[in-house]
Amino acid sequence: QEQAEVPHHLLGILDPAEQVDAAWYVEQARAAAEEIEQRGRRVFFVGGAPFYLRALRFGLFALPAVDPERRRALIEEAARLGTTVLHERLRRIDPKRAAEIHPNDRYRIVRALEIHATSGLPPSELYARHQASPPPSWPRLVIGLDRPRDELYRRIDERVERMIEEGLVAEVAGLLSGGLSADAPGLRALGYRQIVAHLRGECSLSEAVASIQRETRRFAKRQLTWFRKDPEIVWFHPDAIDAIEGAVAGFFAQPFASPFRRGERGGAGKEAG
Repeated sequence: QEQAEVPHHLLGILDPAEQVDAAWYVEQARAAAEEIEQRGRRVFFVGGAPFYLRALRFGLFALPAVDPERRRALIEEAARLGTTVLHERLRRIDPKRAAEIHPNDRYRIVRALEIHATSGLPPSELYARHQASPPPSWPRLVIGLDRPRDELYRRIDERVERMIEEGLVAEVAGLLSGGLSADAPGLRALGYRQIVAHLRGECSLSEAVASIQRETRRFAKRQLTWFRKDPEIVWFHPDAIDAIEGAVAGFFAQPFASPFRRGERGGAGKEAG
């Protein structure tokens, strides 16, 4: 319904086997924004990954290059000992970064350990140094939606149940039967990895659903913790439609040049980027 009302971009464009990073996202998001504004439309970035949104707003900074041998050794160690062992190692090195990464997120755990091994610094310290740099000059309005915790958790649980009703199990089964590895990035995502475990006979469907709900609630809590430290965010309850619309209208009424295209900003209209 939302996509029918407002054109969306960068949805459904990746193969589940593809692994992408913040640099790829920033490049794609800025290209989409430029194309939207060339047509005289407004751009709204909608999403939840704090690191990706921060990269879009503040730019990327140079991280240590990947050492193929070190990465291979860490991946083999994760396969042999389990990702939770590597996560515990990261927790001892950098408790702050470890708290932001799920213990089963092998890709981010390995990357964080790589960064520490190469730079000698905790990844969170490198990120903090970058965040302390001056923000770019282009204007923006950053809106956060804030629900009471019990209401948020109830909606999360209901959403997971709808995902099951709408065919998540069949979707995952189809991907696996089509030859996609259970270790593919798309199947390691929250929600998908629990269904993979169910299809392997490692847990019942009800246990998988409960796990998805529990891990999604924890994920939402981590995201809120991150976002609440962001001084740019203006918080609203999602039902405060008039207040949100007023803030957006007031922002777009300001005269400013678009950061995404040449010339002055375009006319009325809106699209979600």
